[in-house]
Amino acid sequence: MSSPRVRFGSVFGGMLTACPGAIAAYGSCVSAATVSDAASDVRRGGCETQFQALKACFVSQRKALTSAARR
Repeated sequence: MSSPRVRFGSVFGGMLTACPGAIAAYGSCVSAATVSDAASDVRRGGCETQFQALKACFVSQRKALTSAARR
């Protein structure tokens, strides 16, 4: 049985491979919100759509990888 650290590393690597579009969209949204001079321009929920898409991709990928590891 692999250690949790190794397992997390492989799952996270899979997330990066499977979700590049969602990662880029969320990163672009957050980056655009922080370009201005005031850090207060980053508002809670300002990138909610992109975050939810990223979260859904990560959750889906985690489920796929962990179920494959159990077989």
